[in-house]
Amino acid sequence: DRYYIIEKTHAQSSETSSWWKSVTDCVVKFEQAFIDSTGWGPGLAEANSKTYVIVTPKMNIDSRDHENLMGSGICVYEPVFKDGIKPTITGTNNFIVNVNNLLSKEEILKYVEKTNFNTFSFLKQDYFNFKKFLLVETYPTHLDFLHSDCAPDLLRFMKSKYQGKKIYSYYNFLKFIDEDVPLFSEEEIKLLDSLSDLLPLTRKEEYLVINELLKNNEVLDGFNLIGGRITELSISSAIKNLESKNVIKLVNNKYKLNLTQELKEDYFNFLSDLINYGLERYDIEFGDFIGRFKLYANYQKDKIMLELDGRQFAFMQGTKYDLDTKTTYVFVGLKKDLTAKGNFAYKDKFLSPSIFQWESVNNTTLANKEGQKLLNTKIVHLFVRKMDDEDGIVLPFTYFGTGKFTNCRESTNDNTPTLLFDIKLDNEVPEDLHFDFQVPEETKEYC
Repeated sequence: DRYYIIEKTHAQSSETSSWWKSVTDCVVKFEQAFIDSTGWGPGLAEANSKTYVIVTPKMNIDSRDHENLMGSGICVYEPVFKDGIKPTITGTNNFIVNVNNLLSKEEILKYVEKTNFNTFSFLKQDYFNFKKFLLVETYPTHLDFLHSDCAPDLLRFMKSKYQGKKIYSYYNFLKFIDEDVPLFSEEEIKLLDSLSDLLPLTRKEEYLVINELLKNNEVLDGFNLIGGRITELSISSAIKNLESKNVIKLVNNKYKLNLTQELKEDYFNFLSDLINYGLERYDIEFGDFIGRFKLYANYQKDKIMLELDGRQFAFMQGTKYDLDTKTTYVFVGLKKDLTAKGNFAYKDKFLSPSIFQWESVNNTTLANKEGQKLLNTKIVHLFVRKMDDEDGIVLPFTYFGTGKFTNCRESTNDNTPTLLFDIKLDNEVPEDLHFDFQVPEETKEYC
């Protein structure tokens, strides 16, 4: 069996049975399935006032009726991460329907846990169902995935793997599924891969520079891009970052795309669509905000390093220090793969919406250099993620803002000394993040 979530996209009265009839004619999909119109039980009438209905299909057949979704008044949501679906399953306002009998929420959760929703077969079916939903002959554009409430997350197609290798770009994904796409050269594809790998944007300077190049075929200094959060320093950093990735090159004191041939119309359109997608998605997810990082926004660690050091690089440690300002950046994964070399069962967890318990790396004492850097810290920036990766996709960190180290105490981990701190956060964690990050309502005593 497979399990599915339907969300009503507009208010429905309890008397409106036609809405439920239209639901039975629609495809509800994770891999390929639909709800058999004869399989619904009388419990549906009771569920009419609920926001979500979780169902399992009586049978799996091809998705030939998916276009009926357009007029049904429902939208299919396919979660990028498993934890995104769990609150829906466990919530008290949700209704679980099985065409044969009522399933327990525990059974559904076990299924969700063991299923990899980012296998290529899932992604491929997601793509073709979305294409059918749009009723288009050619491939959907990048922007189509932003402009439809029923679109899967395009980044799943880019960040997942095909035959053991990362896909990188939407163009590569389209080629792998034998979609009819323009033929691009190897250097053109490499440039698309490099720019796609910057997604999701946590700053937009790099894409603004490329957008300027597409408009004017050159960038002289980037001063015309400055305004708001965009500064001369950040534009300079973006240009250096693009140069290091071989995306742009300096020719006669002018920056140009690192291509040996002129832009063809098909390539120009595809690249422009990618840039517009990245910039529009940034505006949706970040917009304008105060401070270096946006509270509760998601960041990959290399993007955090880009913001802090002006360089995008892999940073493997769990803490980063700025000794001049006595600031410490803490990176926490709540669930560790303890079979991996170097991973330890740290005592990291939320004690309450305003307190996060954090354990230092091993061999940290009150007297040694590592311990002194922590004890002298004035400001803590906390980044937390649920686990390192899920279904083959590296998960981002969520930024929980600033705080202070309090209640320092000595501890041990794997028979080596550590220090335990309570990070008192300046902002309480909002309720909608409590489930994902296992935030208790009340402060618990440390054991």
